Amino acid sequence: MWVAYLCYLRIDCTQTSFFLIITFSVQLLQAGSDQFNTKPKKGIEFLQEHSLLSTPLNPEEIAKFLKENPKLDKKMVADYIGDRRNAKVLDAFVR
Repeated sequence: MWVAYLCYLRIDCTQTSFFLIITFSVQLLQAGSDQFNTKPKKGIEFLQEHSLLSTPLNPEEIAKFLKENPKLDKKMVADYIGDRRNAKVLDAFVR
């Protein structure tokens, strides 16, 4: 998304620009993870707002995020997937 936006603005899409985009995305992911660790719903919303997670939510994508992100508090992950409203995420998580 950011690469296309930078190209649209006619900013040179060189390796340096790509590195900056990746760095910014990692910072957004870290901020979203920190928010998830305090309030899971807010963290998920933050990541959606910044296009790091799809809208509407895809249960497989959320499950992958929860499994592969070592920065997440395991208790908060358990609370999130244990909520009845997130049954599809739980199903995807255990597959």
